[in-house]
Amino acid sequence: DAGLRMQGRRSRELPQKSLRLYAESEYGKEYFEYPFFGQKPELTRFKTLILRATNGTHGSLIKNELCNSIVEDMNIDYLAGETVVTFINGEYWGIYNLSERNDRHYVENNYYINDPDLDIIGYEWDITVEEGDINEYNRLTDYVRYADPSSPEFYERISEKIDIGGLIDYYAAQLYFANADWPKK
Repeated sequence: DAGLRMQGRRSRELPQKSLRLYAESEYGKEYFEYPFFGQKPELTRFKTLILRATNGTHGSLIKNELCNSIVEDMNIDYLAGETVVTFINGEYWGIYNLSERNDRHYVENNYYINDPDLDIIGYEWDITVEEGDINEYNRLTDYVRYADPSSPEFYERISEKIDIGGLIDYYAAQLYFANADWPKK
């Protein structure tokens, strides 16, 4: 038993809907407790999960899983996923991609931090604050915008706030995958 709601903007207009699953005590249990993902078998406790519809991946049932498995050994985070046959209330809904959700619970699970104090900044049509606030992000972008990149302290100060190696791997992966949904801004 779980809470369920639609996931993503575009999902509303497509025949197969992406869904977000919530574990809550009112539905039965506080967490989903099961090793869902072969990529991360050590993870066995989840607060939220995503059932991603396959109709947004241009006919591919495994695109997200393939991309995530390719970057598994790179210096970037990835969401573990599995292709699943989905039934809701006993009714067949189709083939979906079950994955972790990129939220505070992802940080707790993957970095073993209980109740992390973090800011999660997203982008849909504009920059959004999903958790915490945007103050540190604004300070960083202001610094990058107005600082002299040729100054000796520029790289040192930036690398205190940004994992440069991880950022390089992230850009390399996005370019390699020809991600047409990136970059936004």
